[in-house]
Amino acid sequence: MRNILLTISAIVLVSVVLSVLIKIPETVSGSCLIDPARHWKLTEMRPGSYKTVTDDLLTGQLRNYRVYQFDRPSFVDFSWAAGNGRGNLVSPGDILATANSTSLSIELIERKTDLAEARSELAILRSGSKTTVLRHAELSIKLAESELAAYLVQYHRQKNLFEQEILSSEGWEAFESRMEILKLEVEIAQAKLAELATGSTPEKIEQSLINIESLGLEVAAVQAMIDALEIRTPIGGTLSLQESSECLLSVSDCDTMIARILIPQNKAQRPVIGQTLELVVPGFSEDEFMGDVLRVDQQITLTGAGPFITVYGRFDNPEGRLVSGMMGRIKIVGETTSLWHQFQKEFTSVIRKEIWPR
Repeated sequence: MRNILLTISAIVLVSVVLSVLIKIPETVSGSCLIDPARHWKLTEMRPGSYKTVTDDLLTGQLRNYRVYQFDRPSFVDFSWAAGNGRGNLVSPGDILATANSTSLSIELIERKTDLAEARSELAILRSGSKTTVLRHAELSIKLAESELAAYLVQYHRQKNLFEQEILSSEGWEAFESRMEILKLEVEIAQAKLAELATGSTPEKIEQSLINIESLGLEVAAVQAMIDALEIRTPIGGTLSLQESSECLLSVSDCDTMIARILIPQNKAQRPVIGQTLELVVPGFSEDEFMGDVLRVDQQITLTGAGPFITVYGRFDNPEGRLVSGMMGRIKIVGETTSLWHQFQKEFTSVIRKEIWPR
């Protein structure tokens, strides 16, 4: 019995000594899902309305959120960024889709026409009324008076029909309205001639300058609206066209990949930013990908296996071997401590949390 006790004591003593001397890294393992570091996508919210947003997993933020609302006469053309010569690879700022709006195009033409007329009027005011301009105004008066005289014949004929109750009151109102419009056109032409005949004044020139500036701002605003119809990618990466209700077009930056790792809640305090990650992916059993802890999200995710936190890891992917959607197993490598220290920490944790909770 004494020999047995001595043997057991020796074995225990040697085990304790070895556990104190042998040091290994503390590790935490968990399943993970691989995603691109940045992923930009364009989705159709409803006909004529599109939304773009970038999911930046490096910072954990949504960026470049924008909504495009096209009117009904518009149509949208999607493209593979033709001409870049790099297949499906695109650079930040590349045009991926353009919309053509009929109403905006017409409005831009109208605004530019108004601006050109305003500049022409300013040139006339600064140079004084020329003979040809006055002649044009006089001919405008004659044209308006001729149209009024020609309409008077028809007007009197319809008036007799109305008095004889052959023409309805609604029909007579239409002829009266037309008569008033023609009279106003004559008065407007006469006023224009009077204005040109009086010559230019500093007040008129100042008003013309204000009008030109306002029209210029309107042209710039419409042009900005037309420029905004170009859908550009804010990030570089691989372009994908998808005909689905959720996503029409997307760009993925796969040079850096992000692993979302689920860690049990009882080990939530172990992962630390900057720790080394060892990733093993099914199909790449002989290879081990190395990365580091990017950030730790303490928000609890409930699953059938219990509560978990999410740890985000970063992996360089210059060769493109890691693909979005891959699943794997990751080991988070912590500080190097003795086996005795790790056993003591684990034992204490079990005692406090499971056997004798406070």
